[in-house]
Amino acid sequence: MENWRSAGVDYRFLRRGDEHDVLDKREILRRRIAERGRAGDNLYSNSLLALDVDTGKLKWYFQFTKHDEHDYDATQIPVLLERDGKHLLVQANRNGFFYVLDRSNGKLISSSAYAKVTWSSSKDSDGRPAANKQSTPTPDGSPVCPGAAGATNWMSPTFDTQTASFM
Repeated sequence: MENWRSAGVDYRFLRRGDEHDVLDKREILRRRIAERGRAGDNLYSNSLLALDVDTGKLKWYFQFTKHDEHDYDATQIPVLLERDGKHLLVQANRNGFFYVLDRSNGKLISSSAYAKVTWSSSKDSDGRPAANKQSTPTPDGSPVCPGAAGATNWMSPTFDTQTASFM
């Protein structure tokens, strides 16, 4: 059962896309530790959505953290790049992973940890981080990295084309 209608909220404004004629809209999942009422991945929360500018229809979406239990809400601003003829979108996420997506279709190219990460030690069949059961919040507490502030937060990133550095 997928219960995605109850918890996702808009967190960023729409922004005009590039030649792929998309808008992106990012959402967060308000932290609700209790499992009751939010089974499944919580579709579209912690996600980047690409919408067709003319029709408003969903072209693709990418969910950074499925069923987020730690408030890793994907508020970070993505950076759009062109490298080796590919149109890319990169994001250093609060969840401690750095993502590279093909921005023409939303497919994941890579995800790798860039900070200390204990909430995940494996990836799912799509290459996205999969949560450890040991990191699930409990009334007694569960140590987890990154912590409540995330591995990064609101700071706007940039990409230096001369050094090929993401900052």
